[in-house]
Amino acid sequence: MARSGVRQNDPRRERAYSLARDGLSLQQIAEAMDIPYGTIARWSSVDGWQKQIADEQLKDRVKLARKMTDLMARETYNSLQTLVEIRDDPKAPHKERRAAANDFINHSLGLNKLIDGFERMNAIEAETPLSIDRPSPAPEELSDDELEERQRLRVVGQ
Repeated sequence: MARSGVRQNDPRRERAYSLARDGLSLQQIAEAMDIPYGTIARWSSVDGWQKQIADEQLKDRVKLARKMTDLMARETYNSLQTLVEIRDDPKAPHKERRAAANDFINHSLGLNKLIDGFERMNAIEAETPLSIDRPSPAPEELSDDELEERQRLRVVGQ
């Protein structure tokens, strides 16, 4: 993978960066690759390894947080759907229907935290000059039913 600032076709330099990304110090890289420390330090400085590594780590953390948040949203939605089915099932015992209704309310209140998490995630992404892949669809990619459901869940959670 070619990065900006890296001289093309220099596998030693690319390998050194890879080792730095894996957490080795410049001294450790120099020793492991049998290259003078000054050369490794110059490559790191000229290519901006520290900033590139920090950007990659931030991007990885944001991607992981997005995946976790998406998973939580799907599971919360599924749980709420199940609670609604139990609550609305006339064949279910009254006690179970009442418990489902109470659980639904409690889960709905917890949606505020989930929505806040999404909003914080979007704020982080807006402040981050990285191109971050988004696994969840953008609103314009959702069907009308999905948009209505998303809005309904947002209103219920408030």
